[in-house]
Amino acid sequence: MFKTKKNKSKKCKSKKCKSKKCRQHGGEEVKIDIEYILDSINKDPFEICGYINEKGEHYMVAQGAPKSETNHSASCPSSNYRKMWHTHSFVSKYYPSWQDISKVIKHASVEESIIYTKFGYWTLSCINNTNLEKSFEKKITDILNSFYFNTGNGREYNIEQIRILIINVKEYVSTLIEGFDITWTNY
Repeated sequence: MFKTKKNKSKKCKSKKCKSKKCRQHGGEEVKIDIEYILDSINKDPFEICGYINEKGEHYMVAQGAPKSETNHSASCPSSNYRKMWHTHSFVSKYYPSWQDISKVIKHASVEESIIYTKFGYWTLSCINNTNLEKSFEKKITDILNSFYFNTGNGREYNIEQIRILIINVKEYVSTLIEGFDITWTNY
């Protein structure tokens, strides 16, 4: 159970639907809790995403298509909320993509992005923003590929590799812009 922004309780039927409109709950913002997010990570073959308001309440605004329907990552549509979140479900790797990292750097409207995974969550933030050159994607992808190969294709939990990933990403991004941060928190 969760509540729409109008505080009316309703059951989510979106997990069974195929249409884009249904995936996005007909444009409704749905208030959910962390338990709902964690349940989705462990059961759903797609991402869910939304924003966190000033009170710290999570609102879901969309869900991605299952990987089996799209032939690529089961990701949510792009959005630029001040404090946004999305999941990496059990069918995804548990680390941020280069797009996840670049979003907080490129978009002034995004101050913080949280990525909930099966092992814990990433928090990415940036107080300054800049345009990124094509070399950014290559360098960040190289760092992420190292993590991928050292964590059983991005699926095995390894706190030491998480620490190395954070150091390497921070070190590289700090050469481009001040005010970027990435952290990891275990559940």
